[in-house]
Amino acid sequence: VNSLDAQIAAIDAEYARINAQGANLRKQIASLEITIGQLLDDADNTDDPALKNSLLAQANALSFQSRRLEIDYQTLDAAAAQLVGRRNALLQQRGQVVSRYEADAKRLGVQAAK
Repeated sequence: VNSLDAQIAAIDAEYARINAQGANLRKQIASLEITIGQLLDDADNTDDPALKNSLLAQANALSFQSRRLEIDYQTLDAAAAQLVGRRNALLQQRGQVVSRYEADAKRLGVQAAK
């Protein structure tokens, strides 16, 4: 049981690390989306064609960066899902070990009482 608990604890720590990374990525993506929206608004509100093209190019570059971060987030999300699956399997295995131990203890207690 101790070995299983140690494995579960390691998975929990890795899951927390991945979750923190994901939260950071979500913040970065949100910040980029706000900036992209501002650039597009500015581009819509200018009459200067050169400035408009520059603002659109900046928005496009940031949009590309945002998409890369979204892919990174999806990768983390998939890793987190795998960890949850491994953790659930270990918890099930732990439950089986505890059940066997309890059944053996009960059986031995009944035998000792006879």
